[in-house]
Amino acid sequence: MLRRKRRGIRKYRATPLIILSAALMGAPGPADADHFAGAHYDAQTDELVVSVHYLGTNPNHEFTVKWGKCRSLASNPEVPQLSGILADSQWNDAAHDPYTKTVRISLAGMPCRPAQVTLRSAPRYTLTIGIPAAPSQAP
Repeated sequence: MLRRKRRGIRKYRATPLIILSAALMGAPGPADADHFAGAHYDAQTDELVVSVHYLGTNPNHEFTVKWGKCRSLASNPEVPQLSGILADSQWNDAAHDPYTKTVRISLAGMPCRPAQVTLRSAPRYTLTIGIPAAPSQAP
């Protein structure tokens, strides 16, 4: 009989957890991962121009890129590979409204050129684009 009472207690302990988790599922969480609508290289300004979609409470998110190291791949040793991570200044903003922002990324400090650049904003959102030699390096 003591055993049956314990099972009953466990049953009722789980109920508040189920209610809490159901309530949290309906609550707005942090902004969804940023993803790309498109990108191109602007030769006149030597910038990478990226359209970013994101969810948040305001349109004032700022985006910055942290570049990785240049790598040479055996499949194409002439063109180095470079990865960059696009970071959102308000990554934990509640995901209420959709926004699109055009981000201009200066390539003046890019560690290698020309390069095949892969930009990441989250584990599953990537964009790859070819970047030519720097204007000062052009023949």
